[in-house]
Amino acid sequence: MAAALIIGESVGRLTEAKMGLIIIAEICIIATGLLVAFVINRINRHFLRRKVRLIVLYMGIVCLIVNMGFAKYRNYNDKLHSLENGLRAHERVRVCGKITKSEEKSTGIYYYLENAYVSGKNNQISNVNIILYVKDEKIEGITGEMIDTYAKYDSYKLARNKGGFNERKYYYELGIAGRFIKENDDETFIISKRDIVSTGLYRLKCHCIDILDKITSAKYSGIYKGILLGDKSDIESDTRSLYKMAGISHLLAISGLHISLIGYFVYRTLRKIMGLYPSGIFTFTIILCYGNMIGENISAKRAIIMFGVSLLAKLIGRTYDILSALTLAFIIIIYTNPLAIFNSGMLLSFGAILGIILLHTPLMRFIKINNKLISSFLASEMINTIIRPISAYFYYEISMYSSVINIIIIPFMGIIVVCGILGIIIGSVSVHLGSFVIWIGCRVLQFYDFVCRLFLKMPYATRIVGIPGNLRLVIYFGLLIIAVIILHIYLNRNDEIYNNDNECNIVNCGEIDTFKVRNIKRISVCMVLILLNVILLSNNVKGVRINMLDVGQGDSICINNAGNTLLVDAGSSSEKDITKYTILPFLKASGIECVDYLIMTHSDMDHINGMNDLMEYKYNGRNYVKNIIVPKINETVVDKNYRNIISKAEKEKINVIYLGKGDIIQMKGLQIRCLWPEDDRKLDKNDLSLTFYLSVSESDFRMLFTGDLGMEGEKMLIKSGISDKVNVLKTGHHGSNNSSSAEFLKVLLPEVSIISCGVNNRYGHPGQDALKRLKNIASDIYVTKDTGEIDIHVNERGFKVETFLH
Repeated sequence: MAAALIIGESVGRLTEAKMGLIIIAEICIIATGLLVAFVINRINRHFLRRKVRLIVLYMGIVCLIVNMGFAKYRNYNDKLHSLENGLRAHERVRVCGKITKSEEKSTGIYYYLENAYVSGKNNQISNVNIILYVKDEKIEGITGEMIDTYAKYDSYKLARNKGGFNERKYYYELGIAGRFIKENDDETFIISKRDIVSTGLYRLKCHCIDILDKITSAKYSGIYKGILLGDKSDIESDTRSLYKMAGISHLLAISGLHISLIGYFVYRTLRKIMGLYPSGIFTFTIILCYGNMIGENISAKRAIIMFGVSLLAKLIGRTYDILSALTLAFIIIIYTNPLAIFNSGMLLSFGAILGIILLHTPLMRFIKINNKLISSFLASEMINTIIRPISAYFYYEISMYSSVINIIIIPFMGIIVVCGILGIIIGSVSVHLGSFVIWIGCRVLQFYDFVCRLFLKMPYATRIVGIPGNLRLVIYFGLLIIAVIILHIYLNRNDEIYNNDNECNIVNCGEIDTFKVRNIKRISVCMVLILLNVILLSNNVKGVRINMLDVGQGDSICINNAGNTLLVDAGSSSEKDITKYTILPFLKASGIECVDYLIMTHSDMDHINGMNDLMEYKYNGRNYVKNIIVPKINETVVDKNYRNIISKAEKEKINVIYLGKGDIIQMKGLQIRCLWPEDDRKLDKNDLSLTFYLSVSESDFRMLFTGDLGMEGEKMLIKSGISDKVNVLKTGHHGSNNSSSAEFLKVLLPEVSIISCGVNNRYGHPGQDALKRLKNIASDIYVTKDTGEIDIHVNERGFKVETFLH
């Protein structure tokens, strides 16, 4: 049933408005069923006659569920898109809904409203989940209350570069259809109607947060809020980064581990003072309320459903089947929110449990190891075997020692949870006693920090693997599925032989594992795991790739070939933290483990304000940037920005290379030949921009990089004898009218011209005159504000231009 729902929803995602693919999918299902029946019938002549009706019934049910999944996905997707399709950007509308959660930020409050009603000028949309962002003021609304106000529709932002954050995809997967911003002059109405339970739980959560702030330091208070209350807003960025690199970030979110610890602690406590049924019912009620209080993320929902099934099994005296419970949780979650199936949290949460069920449990039967430490390590490794490619796909890097780190720290998680709960309870009576109790848990968290930092100092602690391609994922999971099937067939065959021998009172000596056989099994398991990791870690990109990133009003171009990486400029005047949110995510998503040469064309801030962060970034304990290239210019025209970059490089022990006219840098398959500047020239710093040819040895491809070179600098280049035509021109000064003169373009005759500038920039880039001059020479023009990231792929056959948004 779960598989049928996945097929239906996947088809719904692929088909947009057509029914053709769903019909094809159903035909494939029926054909597969008939083929299986035919094969079995060839083996057993009497099978088809006995089972034909059952097979037809099963296929009919599967097709019905596929249709249900398809219809559910399409309806749900249309509902999420209703705001985007029905409202104009920044349209002022009336919004009304029930507050389910609120998050305080430095600039205002985010209110999450469910079953909201949105009324615009031409459209009325109901029963959607939305976010209401209130700027610079606080509405006295709390969870469980209704809010009614006027606000402006703020459409979600799309990713504009590889590795960029796609707001719309993220919030749609959480079931949130849109975001609205409340202006300060709009009147707000808080309706007194409230959900007493939700309001009470919200007040309890606020009380717990207040107590945690009082009984421990800000660092550990933030961690405890994430672990116990699902509020990760106060977790320090250094802690988030440390846990993520160590592969234990799952501890900072409410998951099955937390629900199980809390749930069974409550159940066993209640079981001592009341009967089986009352204790089970009260425990599940408490867990449901706890889920409501923390916000019920996907991982928590999965854990609560599975915990409820396990309690039900105890109450009715049945055996708890973890796979059935997991399947039930999956069906409930994706049926209520079909897009959750594509959410990283969903995939990681369910993948971890599948690692235990499908890999660890049968593997222990196969290799027959009774050592608890080895069993714990293998459990952690089997979980990682499934979630590593998922982590690579969404986060572009993986922790190599996470299996070991997890078996060290997870046994202490119970202490942290118990100390936190007792600290809040006792701290409500006495802050000093509460501080003493939670102090123990804080020391365990301190131990976590020590363990993580220790392992991260080891060689190759993390690996940047980039976004795995579809082929790599298919091969990886295909081999894994084949290995699992073979493993289960082998175990089932052994069970049948064992049962038959027992019935006949025969000891099958041939099946008894000898020392040699056990070692062969263990070696075969190791070989499969090594092969899977080799597939995941391999990142063979053929040819030269040149990527002009969309950094808004600024410049940053990445050049990659055979493991050699150059980054030309890294700055933006319109985007904040450009390295953190745009450049580093792109580099990691591309699988780039270091920047061999960081090139500064000139010292304008919109070209360099991300360089300091990039030079500070460390990867596996070493500098991410190996060398920095700066233009060789006269000392009299060197400015403060230029000196600051040099000082930062020297501080971080990064090699500084001064490049001037005539200098050449040769790399594998690439050559940089500097055309400008001459170090005795005293011009405007834009006209002293580092200008160079990039040549590719395996083809005749040539590209010219010009920084912010203006017409004065272009005249100097023409006088110096520049005469080579180029395939691609990086257009000077963001396409300004004061660059790309007609004389300069007639010399170069670029087939393609690429321009980097921001959407609605105040400079009017690219200039209409510059565009006209480029069109006059029949050059194909690509502008990042229209296309997003611009990608140029070069090989021996030529080059191809692709864009991220189109």
